[in-house]
Amino acid sequence: ASCNARASASSAAAAAASAQAAVQAARTEAAIRQSATELSGQLREAIAGAKLLEAEVGEADSLLAALDEDLTEREKQIEILEVELEETQLRAHQLQARILEREAS
Repeated sequence: ASCNARASASSAAAAAASAQAAVQAARTEAAIRQSATELSGQLREAIAGAKLLEAEVGEADSLLAALDEDLTEREKQIEILEVELEETQLRAHQLQARILEREAS
């Protein structure tokens, strides 16, 4: 009877240990699932953020291209104005020289 009681107690202890291991495995699996769900959510947020940044970079690039075109056009206008200024200064110098010649004669 004592042997049966020991075997019964040993069997019960093994069953309890097995049940405890199953509970621990289930908790671990649940924690892994929760972590995977959280990481999946974070990944979705990161992808959405990257797409938003990509769109913003595209907009900034378009704006930069437009500003670059505007700058190029203004630089051309400045070059034209500089040439016109030089021509005007040359004519003024020539007129001044003629006036001085007439006054001298």
